[in-house]
Amino acid sequence: MKYTIETTPEEQIALYGMVENLFGTFCKTLVKMEKLNNKRRASVHIAHEVVPESEDAAAPEGEEADTRKVINFAVHERPVGSEVARGDDRDLSPLEEKPLPSEVRVDQKLLDKGRTAFDKLVRLWVKGFGDEDAEQPDRAEAMRVLANGPKSFAVLTYVRASGGLTWAVNAAAVLELSFGRTEQERQKLVLDVAANITQVASILFPDLSDLYEYKDIFATATEDCDHE
Repeated sequence: MKYTIETTPEEQIALYGMVENLFGTFCKTLVKMEKLNNKRRASVHIAHEVVPESEDAAAPEGEEADTRKVINFAVHERPVGSEVARGDDRDLSPLEEKPLPSEVRVDQKLLDKGRTAFDKLVRLWVKGFGDEDAEQPDRAEAMRVLANGPKSFAVLTYVRASGGLTWAVNAAAVLELSFGRTEQERQKLVLDVAANITQVASILFPDLSDLYEYKDIFATATEDCDHE
Protein backbone atom coordinates (compact mmCIF):
# COMPACT_ATOMS: atom_id res chain seq x y z
CA MET A 1 0.00 0.00 0.00
CA LYS A 2 1.40 3.37 -0.97
CA TYR A 3 0.87 6.58 0.95
CA THR A 4 1.05 10.08 -0.41
CA ILE A 5 1.58 13.23 1.62
CA GLU A 6 0.21 16.47 0.36
CA THR A 7 1.95 19.67 1.38
CA THR A 8 1.28 23.27 0.68
CA PRO A 9 3.91 25.51 -0.98
CA GLU A 10 4.42 27.32 2.31
CA GLU A 11 5.20 24.04 4.08
CA GLN A 12 7.63 23.02 1.35
CA ILE A 13 9.44 26.36 1.63
CA ALA A 14 9.66 25.97 5.42
CA LEU A 15 11.00 22.42 5.03
CA TYR A 16 13.65 23.54 2.54
CA GLY A 17 14.65 26.33 4.91
CA MET A 18 15.01 23.86 7.79
CA VAL A 19 17.20 21.55 5.70
CA GLU A 20 19.32 24.52 4.62
CA ASN A 21 19.81 25.61 8.26
CA LEU A 22 20.82 22.08 9.29
CA PHE A 23 23.30 21.86 6.43
CA GLY A 24 24.75 25.27 7.30
CA THR A 25 25.16 24.28 10.97
CA PHE A 26 26.85 21.04 9.92
CA CYS A 27 29.32 22.92 7.70
CA LYS A 28 30.14 25.39 10.49
CA THR A 29 30.80 22.49 12.86
CA LEU A 30 33.19 20.92 10.37
CA VAL A 31 35.05 24.21 9.99
CA LYS A 32 35.43 24.58 13.77
CA MET A 33 36.69 21.00 14.10
CA GLU A 34 39.22 21.58 11.36
CA LYS A 35 40.47 24.73 13.11
CA LEU A 36 40.83 22.86 16.41
CA ASN A 37 42.76 20.06 14.71
CA ASN A 38 45.08 22.60 13.12
CA LYS A 39 45.73 24.21 16.51
CA ARG A 40 46.52 20.81 18.02
CA ARG A 41 48.90 19.99 15.21
CA ALA A 42 50.59 23.36 15.65
CA SER A 43 51.06 22.73 19.37
CA VAL A 44 53.15 19.62 18.69
CA HIS A 45 56.78 20.52 18.11
CA ILE A 46 58.00 18.82 14.96
CA ALA A 47 61.67 18.64 14.20
CA HIS A 48 62.50 18.21 10.57
CA GLU A 49 65.76 17.63 8.82
CA VAL A 50 66.66 17.69 5.19
CA VAL A 51 67.85 14.35 3.92
CA PRO A 52 70.67 14.81 1.42
CA GLU A 53 70.31 13.24 -1.95
CA SER A 54 72.19 9.99 -2.24
CA GLU A 55 74.37 9.16 -5.16
CA ASP A 56 72.14 6.20 -5.97
CA ALA A 57 69.19 8.55 -6.46
CA ALA A 58 70.88 10.47 -9.29
CA ALA A 59 68.73 10.92 -12.37
CA PRO A 60 69.55 8.74 -15.39
CA GLU A 61 71.25 10.29 -18.35
CA GLY A 62 68.93 12.27 -20.57
CA GLU A 63 66.49 13.06 -17.74
CA GLU A 64 66.35 16.11 -15.55
CA ALA A 65 67.41 15.60 -11.97
CA ASP A 66 64.76 16.03 -9.26
CA THR A 67 65.90 18.99 -7.22
CA ARG A 68 63.11 18.73 -4.65
CA LYS A 69 64.26 18.33 -1.05
CA VAL A 70 63.08 15.33 0.92
CA ILE A 71 62.07 16.23 4.46
CA ASN A 72 62.08 13.57 7.18
CA PHE A 73 59.57 14.47 9.85
CA ALA A 74 60.04 13.18 13.39
CA VAL A 75 58.15 14.10 16.53
CA HIS A 76 60.49 15.84 18.93
CA GLU A 77 60.63 13.95 22.24
CA ARG A 78 60.62 15.90 25.47
CA PRO A 79 62.50 14.76 28.56
CA VAL A 80 60.30 13.15 31.20
CA GLY A 81 59.49 15.40 34.15
CA SER A 82 59.75 18.70 32.28
CA GLU A 83 57.03 21.01 31.11
CA VAL A 84 57.09 22.78 27.75
CA ALA A 85 55.34 26.08 27.20
CA ARG A 86 53.06 26.01 24.18
CA GLY A 87 54.71 27.72 21.25
CA ASP A 88 58.10 27.78 23.01
CA ASP A 89 60.88 25.22 22.59
CA ARG A 90 62.56 25.99 25.90
CA ASP A 91 62.14 23.33 28.60
CA LEU A 92 60.98 24.59 31.93
CA SER A 93 62.64 23.35 35.13
CA PRO A 94 61.27 20.05 36.52
CA LEU A 95 58.69 20.21 39.26
CA GLU A 96 60.08 20.28 42.74
CA GLU A 97 60.33 16.77 44.18
CA LYS A 98 58.08 16.06 47.13
CA PRO A 99 58.76 13.45 49.82
CA LEU A 100 56.97 10.13 49.55
CA PRO A 101 54.17 9.38 52.02
CA SER A 102 56.46 6.98 53.90
CA GLU A 103 58.97 9.79 54.39
CA VAL A 104 56.48 12.19 55.90
CA ARG A 105 57.10 12.59 59.59
CA VAL A 106 54.07 11.79 61.73
CA ASP A 107 53.19 14.31 64.43
CA GLN A 108 54.19 12.89 67.80
CA LYS A 109 51.23 14.57 69.50
CA LEU A 110 48.89 12.77 67.13
CA LEU A 111 50.57 9.45 67.93
CA ASP A 112 50.31 10.06 71.67
CA LYS A 113 46.65 10.95 71.32
CA GLY A 114 45.97 7.79 69.34
CA ARG A 115 47.88 5.58 71.75
CA THR A 116 45.99 6.92 74.76
CA ALA A 117 42.62 6.29 73.10
CA PHE A 118 43.60 2.82 71.85
CA ASP A 119 45.06 1.76 75.22
CA LYS A 120 41.78 2.77 76.84
CA LEU A 121 39.87 0.61 74.36
CA VAL A 122 42.10 -2.42 74.95
CA ARG A 123 41.89 -2.11 78.74
CA LEU A 124 38.12 -2.15 78.48
CA TRP A 125 38.25 -5.04 76.03
CA VAL A 126 40.30 -7.39 78.23
CA LYS A 127 37.95 -7.01 81.21
CA GLY A 128 36.22 -10.37 81.55
CA PHE A 129 37.54 -11.47 78.16
CA GLY A 130 37.25 -15.25 77.87
CA ASP A 131 35.49 -15.53 81.25
CA GLU A 132 31.80 -16.24 80.79
CA ASP A 133 31.07 -15.80 84.51
CA ALA A 134 32.62 -12.32 84.69
CA GLU A 135 30.73 -9.11 83.99
CA GLN A 136 31.23 -8.10 80.38
CA PRO A 137 31.63 -4.48 79.23
CA ASP A 138 29.75 -3.11 76.22
CA ARG A 139 32.55 -3.55 73.72
CA ALA A 140 30.40 -2.77 70.68
CA GLU A 141 29.32 0.56 72.15
CA ALA A 142 32.93 1.44 72.97
CA MET A 143 33.93 0.68 69.39
CA ARG A 144 31.04 2.74 68.00
CA VAL A 145 31.97 5.74 70.17
CA LEU A 146 35.62 5.51 69.07
CA ALA A 147 34.77 5.19 65.37
CA ASN A 148 32.45 8.20 65.39
CA GLY A 149 34.54 10.29 67.78
CA PRO A 150 37.24 12.90 67.22
CA LYS A 151 40.07 10.47 68.05
CA SER A 152 39.40 7.92 65.31
CA PHE A 153 42.02 9.31 62.94
CA ALA A 154 44.62 9.49 65.71
CA VAL A 155 43.94 5.84 66.59
CA LEU A 156 44.35 4.75 62.98
CA THR A 157 47.60 6.70 62.71
CA TYR A 158 48.97 5.13 65.90
CA VAL A 159 47.96 1.56 64.98
CA ARG A 160 49.45 1.94 61.50
CA ALA A 161 52.68 3.32 62.98
CA SER A 162 52.81 0.38 65.41
CA GLY A 163 52.93 -2.08 62.54
CA GLY A 164 49.37 -3.34 62.75
CA LEU A 165 46.46 -4.00 65.07
CA THR A 166 47.99 -6.98 66.87
CA TRP A 167 51.24 -5.12 67.54
CA ALA A 168 49.26 -2.21 68.95
CA VAL A 169 47.32 -4.56 71.26
CA ASN A 170 50.59 -6.13 72.34
CA ALA A 171 51.93 -2.71 73.36
CA ALA A 172 48.74 -1.72 75.19
CA ALA A 173 47.47 -2.77 78.61
CA VAL A 174 50.69 -4.62 79.44
CA LEU A 175 49.87 -5.07 83.13
CA GLU A 176 46.35 -6.36 82.47
CA LEU A 177 47.58 -8.83 79.88
CA SER A 178 50.61 -10.02 81.85
CA PHE A 179 49.15 -10.42 85.34
CA GLY A 180 49.16 -14.08 86.45
CA ARG A 181 50.05 -15.37 82.98
CA THR A 182 53.10 -16.90 81.41
CA GLU A 183 54.59 -15.25 78.35
CA GLN A 184 53.06 -17.88 76.09
CA GLU A 185 49.62 -17.34 77.67
CA ARG A 186 50.00 -13.59 77.32
CA GLN A 187 50.86 -13.88 73.64
CA LYS A 188 47.82 -16.10 73.03
CA LEU A 189 45.60 -13.56 74.79
CA VAL A 190 47.04 -10.75 72.66
CA LEU A 191 46.23 -12.69 69.48
CA ASP A 192 42.70 -13.52 70.67
CA VAL A 193 41.95 -9.94 71.74
CA ALA A 194 43.25 -8.52 68.46
CA ALA A 195 41.16 -10.99 66.46
CA ASN A 196 38.04 -10.18 68.48
CA ILE A 197 38.58 -6.43 68.10
CA THR A 198 38.89 -6.98 64.34
CA GLN A 199 35.58 -8.86 64.20
CA VAL A 200 33.69 -6.04 65.92
CA ALA A 201 35.57 -3.31 64.05
CA SER A 202 34.77 -4.91 60.68
CA ILE A 203 31.18 -3.73 61.20
CA LEU A 204 31.56 -0.59 63.32
CA PHE A 205 35.08 0.65 62.41
CA PRO A 206 36.16 -0.95 59.08
CA ASP A 207 39.26 1.22 58.70
CA LEU A 208 40.60 -0.20 61.96
CA SER A 209 39.88 -3.80 60.98
CA ASP A 210 41.84 -3.26 57.76
CA LEU A 211 45.01 -2.90 59.87
CA TYR A 212 44.78 -6.45 61.24
CA GLU A 213 47.78 -8.58 60.24
CA TYR A 214 46.02 -11.95 59.87
CA LYS A 215 49.05 -13.81 61.14
CA ASP A 216 50.83 -14.82 64.34
CA ILE A 217 53.16 -11.89 64.85
CA PHE A 218 55.10 -13.69 67.58
CA ALA A 219 55.83 -16.71 65.39
CA THR A 220 56.92 -14.39 62.59
CA ALA A 221 59.19 -12.45 64.94
CA THR A 222 60.76 -15.70 66.18
CA GLU A 223 61.41 -16.90 62.64
CA ASP A 224 63.07 -13.60 61.76
CA CYS A 225 65.38 -13.91 64.76
CA ASP A 226 66.29 -17.48 63.79
CA HIS A 227 67.18 -16.39 60.26
CA GLU A 228 69.42 -13.66 61.62
